[in-house]
Amino acid sequence: HIDRKTAWGQHMFYMLLEGEPFERALLNETSLALISYLLGENCLLSSMTSIVKGPGEAPLGLHTDTAMVPVPFPAYSQVANATWALSDYSRENGALCFWPGSHKLCRPPTKAEMADTARFIPITAPAGSLIVWHGNTWHGAFARTSPGLRVNLIAYYCRVYMQTQEWYRDKVTP
Repeated sequence: HIDRKTAWGQHMFYMLLEGEPFERALLNETSLALISYLLGENCLLSSMTSIVKGPGEAPLGLHTDTAMVPVPFPAYSQVANATWALSDYSRENGALCFWPGSHKLCRPPTKAEMADTARFIPITAPAGSLIVWHGNTWHGAFARTSPGLRVNLIAYYCRVYMQTQEWYRDKVTP
């Protein structure tokens, strides 16, 4: 069952524990190179989740992934996101949207900025694409208006001094 009333849809956690395809995604060289560029080589996997989103009314509001950090945020990335588009991304399919250059503002968006949808740029990408961004970047997602499902795999990383969202220490073998 896909929740069509919320912006999140069905959110699945601890995907890394679901087998080899998820381990391969985590260890993808391109993804790791981009994440290491943003966070350094000593970063941690904070979570590996998936969102399955069906048609619905609610967009996911503009926000940053830099949570629990006082304003102003540091200019360097505290967290970073690597999202695998497992279905085609377009505005009609409920794609991610970004406010270009917003990571340089080092703060979350205001309510007025959240309402300024003219500044939101949808991510258009075929299934299999990798989308990586700095944790300060303002982003959200459009409501899905086309039939079918939008599916992704999200690998979310943080610096070593931050608390992870999922607890892997006792769950993952070397």
